[in-house]
Amino acid sequence: MLVLATGHGQFGGTERNALELARALVRRGTRVVVLEVGQRLLAEHGEDTGATFAWLPAESFGDVTAEAWKREFERYAPDVVVRTKGWFGNQSRTLDFVALRHRAVYLSWEQHPVTSNGITARAGVLGMLKAKVRRLLHRLAVRRTLAVSRMVREPLLTLQAFSPARVDLIYPGVDFTAFAHSAAARWALRESWGVPRDAYVVGYLGRLVAHKRVEIVLETFAALRARHSAMPLWCIIAGVGPAHEELTRLAERLGIGERVRFVGWQESAPNALSTIDLFLMPSTDEGLGLTLIEAAGCSCLVVASNGGGMMEVMDGVLHEYQVAPDGGVDSWVHACERLLANGPGDLERLRLTFRAELMHKFDATRQWNATAEWVEQYLPER
Repeated sequence: MLVLATGHGQFGGTERNALELARALVRRGTRVVVLEVGQRLLAEHGEDTGATFAWLPAESFGDVTAEAWKREFERYAPDVVVRTKGWFGNQSRTLDFVALRHRAVYLSWEQHPVTSNGITARAGVLGMLKAKVRRLLHRLAVRRTLAVSRMVREPLLTLQAFSPARVDLIYPGVDFTAFAHSAAARWALRESWGVPRDAYVVGYLGRLVAHKRVEIVLETFAALRARHSAMPLWCIIAGVGPAHEELTRLAERLGIGERVRFVGWQESAPNALSTIDLFLMPSTDEGLGLTLIEAAGCSCLVVASNGGGMMEVMDGVLHEYQVAPDGGVDSWVHACERLLANGPGDLERLRLTFRAELMHKFDATRQWNATAEWVEQYLPER
């Protein structure tokens, strides 16, 4: 049983990987139940996986009661339960408690780096004691943990005293046949969004929430446009989220409203990414940064924060085009200008080399099969 929190309401890279893990397990002869907790997102995308989809409505993952978890465990009688979008600072004590008492092997797929502040900052001695007990319960319940990057794995060892033998590392996969540049989509979408064919597009795709720091994209674009007025610069922001209205107002305040397109949620992420020339990823707490890999697959050049697992994505030919997490807008502008100072031939070489590096490191079939094998070792003998 793959358990996935879907309260955020958006289908992204982590959700795609959960479906691909389900598909890989089914191909190997395993019966898979995908349990969505929050909203129904995956079922409509995963009809061809061969998995069974179930839904547990909840405002948030932590709202699910122990009784509700117990009913799901009894209904499906799983041999293995994988929480497929977890992070140590957001444990569910009720799920941990029920999993600890059930015969199923409980595994955690850790997606985000945890910090000491994020899990120990509690009000008062009683609150700190409760947090300590909660973390202990989680460690007792989880048989083994899978991290999506070194930046996710290492804090579990250094801050949470996990044994190295209990925390494995397998990078998620990206399907580079799906995430590939489409010239037809590039021109069709640009036309529908009112973006000229000859525009050089700075862009972003993802959730519009505070920790993604999408305002950096707009501020960087405004500065680039002011400094390079002869260049046909445009900006595309694809995605939905609570920060949308604030970002729209920011674009107007910066005087770039007529050159920015907020295009909302996109049914086809590869098509939307194909419209972008320079992809910016300013968030600082990504466990890996799948969208960054997907953007490169669609032939975008990228500039990214060097925080979280993005350092492991950007450790090749584009290593120097990273911005420190505390770097201001000037740092982002400088990184973009240094990248764009390369001639057309060098930019094309960088684009192709970066994509090839990521294809080698994050090949979908290899990584999904490796993750399926990691789960299979806990299944009973057939």
